[in-house]
Amino acid sequence: MPLPGRIPVFIIPWYRRDELPSVKAARKAIAEWTKRPKERHHIFPRAFAGYFEFVGIDIHQYTLLVAVEEHQRVHAGGKGGPWNRDWRKWIEANRISATRDDHFKQGGRMIAKYGLLGMPMTYWETLRLYSTGE
Repeated sequence: MPLPGRIPVFIIPWYRRDELPSVKAARKAIAEWTKRPKERHHIFPRAFAGYFEFVGIDIHQYTLLVAVEEHQRVHAGGKGGPWNRDWRKWIEANRISATRDDHFKQGGRMIAKYGLLGMPMTYWETLRLYSTGE
């Protein structure tokens, strides 16, 4: 409220009337993602479950709900595809000195490397996705 005889010189708009372009793009990406069929992807591959159990990681606690085509892409080819190949190489190079935390850091690097977009969840959780219809 302006004081008598004075006019405001600086006005702070607390709320934008229109959405930012980044917000619009995020809403569109989420809407598209919810329409695609999904399946769970183990961040720590089942092929090395015994190894991960030895270092104290329950692989079923760390999965991503990803689009089916993304899951197929990271496992395309023999022996679990590039995802398992990269884990195999990392384990061979680091099995003696890697801490539990190092394993999680490697999982994060791989998610970024392969551009995986998904909902983190355990293997047993269920998620009900609703589309906004936009």
